[in-house]
Amino acid sequence: MNVEILIDADAVARKAAEIIAAEARATVAERGRFIMAVSGGHTPWKMLRALANEKVPWEGVRVVQVDERVAPAGDPDRNLSHLRESLLEHAPLRPEQILAMPVEWPDLDAAAIRYAMTLKEIAGSPPVLDLARSERHRLRCRADWSLPREASDDVDVSDPQSCPSRSVVGNWER
Repeated sequence: MNVEILIDADAVARKAAEIIAAEARATVAERGRFIMAVSGGHTPWKMLRALANEKVPWEGVRVVQVDERVAPAGDPDRNLSHLRESLLEHAPLRPEQILAMPVEWPDLDAAAIRYAMTLKEIAGSPPVLDLARSERHRLRCRADWSLPREASDDVDVSDPQSCPSRSVVGNWER
């Protein structure tokens, strides 16, 4: 294993973009596609912006989300908003190449089922992703600023009404 120490988050983002671009080129050359799963957070957004400047076979890339906040389209708290700003606006990637979690649907259970079906159509069953976060997510909604600090633990989404109005929805699997 090669350990490299970088000076700051920007350097980490650039290095990650270089590595991902190389993997994307190799995978598209081998299989004709590269499916990457992305989450939110400032470092991933910086990395995606840096990735937009890399040599990537964008026509063979699909991007899927691993978590999202339940909020209206275009909301600055949505990971999709940052994904579009960081990558879609700066790379020759078409909007249909991003599989967005349908968190705007009134029925989140139906949305989760549809997302899972679409993911299987894109990546097979079980889905095979070329790049994903290493930690396993479960369907959850995490209260952040809408609940007091002591109540900020995970909230079960078997009752979607228990989710705060803005919450993080990760992996649609129950």
